[in-house]
Amino acid sequence: MLTKYHFSMASLLLITRKCNIEIVSKEEKYKLLEKKLQEEVGEFLEDKNLEELADVLEIAVGLANALGYMLGC
Repeated sequence: MLTKYHFSMASLLLITRKCNIEIVSKEEKYKLLEKKLQEEVGEFLEDKNLEELADVLEIAVGLANALGYMLGC
């Protein structure tokens, strides 16, 4: 059986994209998560869609984990 894969040019570009990684302290991680939460809540309030709400939830779980609660989503 032959399997065909279809890739768009955009997905191929994303695969080859580089990113920067920075290791931060627990305190800095928490501050960055708080800042990101404000950004994502603003986007959710503007767009009111499930994708933005999922982003808010993801950040909230990260904050809960940073406070010692082990939540998984």
